[in-house]
Amino acid sequence: MAVCVLLCATAISAACGSPFGSSNCEELRTCAPAPADGEVSAGGIGPTEGSETVGASGSASGDGGQGAAGEPNLGTTCELGLTTCDEECVDIRTDTNHCGACGNACQVGWACQEAKCFHCPPQNIGCGEHCVDPRSDMNFCGASSTCRDENRGQSCAAEDICNKGVCASDDASLETLSLNPALLQPNFSAEQLSYTALIPYFASSLALEASPAANDATMSYSGDAFTATESVVIAVPPESEPSSVQIDITAPSGRKQSYDVTLERRELRTTYVKAFNSRPAFGFGTSVAIDGDTAVFGAPGEDGSSGGVDGNEAEAGTPNAGAAYVAVRGSDGMWQRQAYLKADQPAEGELFGTAVAIHGDTIAIGAPGPDGERSGAVYTFVRDGSGWTQTAKLVAPQADIDLQSGTHVALQGDRLLVAPHDSLWAIWFGGAVYSFVRSDGAWKVEATHPIPDLSHFLYNDGYGYRISFSGDRVAVSEAAGEASVFVMLHTDSGWTQEDEITLDADLLARADVALDGDTLAAAVPGAVHMFVRSGSDWVERTSLAAFDSAATKGFGATVALKDDLLVVGSYCDGCAGGGISTFMRRGDSWMNGKFIRANYLDSNDALGISLATSGVGIAVGAPLEDSNATSFNQSAVNDYAPDSGAALIYE
Repeated sequence: MAVCVLLCATAISAACGSPFGSSNCEELRTCAPAPADGEVSAGGIGPTEGSETVGASGSASGDGGQGAAGEPNLGTTCELGLTTCDEECVDIRTDTNHCGACGNACQVGWACQEAKCFHCPPQNIGCGEHCVDPRSDMNFCGASSTCRDENRGQSCAAEDICNKGVCASDDASLETLSLNPALLQPNFSAEQLSYTALIPYFASSLALEASPAANDATMSYSGDAFTATESVVIAVPPESEPSSVQIDITAPSGRKQSYDVTLERRELRTTYVKAFNSRPAFGFGTSVAIDGDTAVFGAPGEDGSSGGVDGNEAEAGTPNAGAAYVAVRGSDGMWQRQAYLKADQPAEGELFGTAVAIHGDTIAIGAPGPDGERSGAVYTFVRDGSGWTQTAKLVAPQADIDLQSGTHVALQGDRLLVAPHDSLWAIWFGGAVYSFVRSDGAWKVEATHPIPDLSHFLYNDGYGYRISFSGDRVAVSEAAGEASVFVMLHTDSGWTQEDEITLDADLLARADVALDGDTLAAAVPGAVHMFVRSGSDWVERTSLAAFDSAATKGFGATVALKDDLLVVGSYCDGCAGGGISTFMRRGDSWMNGKFIRANYLDSNDALGISLATSGVGIAVGAPLEDSNATSFNQSAVNDYAPDSGAALIYE
């Protein structure tokens, strides 16, 4: 048999012109048929003039074969159908380096098929038995030259495509999409390309945020590119005019896709809120605060004796201990209960809930009632998930029985400001605002406080009547004397006075204040004065008055400001009415919005005595409301619980 192999090898070297016939060694033949025009046979010469012939340097059949010159190769054993060439098992039927025989390499741009080299079409190269276009082939993306080893290119993932020789994602979909504070309908999914965005009634702009499914995909809105780390602000008109937003996505492969969102402004929606355990004289809504999807309501007349978070709200017996109630907006847009907050040890007359403030997951609650040798305190609570925990009880650094600290609170980030009431202490000592800072979860009194030099006001001015906090500044008004507002600035060296503003008002007028960035609203009876900051000076730009006759009485009693929404409360002792007026900022001007009253409330329910806005939603208190309803959106037609109080959320 070995002799037969040697003779067959001799026949192969003679271009397979075997004189032995097919019956002797047919099963060992590895020879290709005679080449046709334009082909290179094993060991032959291709059609390119001057090309060199590379002979077989050694071949063997699947049973171990022979080395060069017919010598057996005992070092490598290959699977059936493979041949040992240069100590490597190859398929000489398809291998372009050993096409038909070991060492017989096809030219660049040629493939090996059935042991024959053949020329590939233009812009294709030979990769084994296939001619491939390396610009678009998924298995040999970016291949070159011999299409082997480092020249093989990439094998693209199933979800990718080969684009110009580079594996690239063909995914032109979005992974996330939101237009806050609008609600998308239906809920976002990558496959859904058309939506309706329900815009809250008071929203003046939307924050478009999106992220592509493919890392290298690009996004654009109105022709301007943006990234997943950016928020695109989209102005929406105050009127209910249909408009749309189109977000264009370009995949790394170049494929494009668009998501279309129709903008639709909702009708004004009202949520009627009562204490979860409503009883007479609670005064629910004496204070209100709102931030995003969370609202807080104070009821200083609440009489529960169970302390802490979510205690037994039916357990009464501690008059005027006070409570606060936390509501959150659910995914369906409806408000629902989250927490019932009390001092850890409720005390009669503590008036917990006289003032409330919220920022993110922190709530501050003022309790200005007497407490031992000191008067008043502020309690802080922190939310983890959906649960709240009391973290501190803070008292002012002044030990005065009549201080009533906690009548007003303002909170932002890790700084809390606390002001006393216009009490005997405030009359004799001019008033104060105290600053606390949080570090590593603990609150501490700052070394300096936002108090101007005493020479700036008389002893009976009652500094700290109202406070509003934004960034490094706080606006503080007085309870007596001229209607003045101080703007205090916090720097590395502590608190300093930035400006003092004297308002055009009656001598005994008291000003409510709302500060948001570089805009200050100072409200006095009958008018709201709007200021903007220019360097360290605050310059009045305009003065706003009631645009509805029903809002005239008491207009300016309270004010709230956030972003482009200004809300003014109308309330006064002994006068009928009550309600809120809204103004929308357009450029440098403030446009009349809507006057809102709750028709089911009585004129003496004190609607508008407390006020807060998130820029999208408005929370307003009516602490003298008399219904015995509880929780949300129950009937308000009875007067079975005098002065139980209520609040309304408008959005």
